[in-house]
Amino acid sequence: MEARDKLAKARLQLVREQPFFSYLALQFRFVEAKGLGTLGISDKGVLVYDPEFIGRQDEDTLLYLMCHEVLHPVFEHTLEKRRGGRDRRLWNVAGDYQINLILHDNQIGTAPVGIDRGRFSEEFRGCCVEEIYAKLAKKGRDTGVNVDDPEMGEDGCFE
Repeated sequence: MEARDKLAKARLQLVREQPFFSYLALQFRFVEAKGLGTLGISDKGVLVYDPEFIGRQDEDTLLYLMCHEVLHPVFEHTLEKRRGGRDRRLWNVAGDYQINLILHDNQIGTAPVGIDRGRFSEEFRGCCVEEIYAKLAKKGRDTGVNVDDPEMGEDGCFE
């Protein structure tokens, strides 16, 4: 099955299983980016994906990934006005921690192995992204984000 078809099928699965997320996911426009190695969302609702990466994921993992990406713009993680002068990549990582707790708590899909570099921690339960960012910055925690990634936009998300 083609990557675009797998993503479309995951969206339909959302319609059946997660109506809130399906409404949001139906607003996405898919854009293929061979060699990207993952998927991401822009502040304009463009879901950029690597077809090889999508091809390796099962249905439950795609469900998780799509819901994860939907929540970045919902929580305004992609907006520069919310991020302010904070480091865009660390801001994105802080958002990942926030989102992954929500998906875990709601038992949505299956978290992909090796993705988000272990970005799940009870330490951040109940924290907003700004608080998570501050804690990560204070600890100087390695984010696992390739700061030289040319695919990352100025807001820390894929363009």
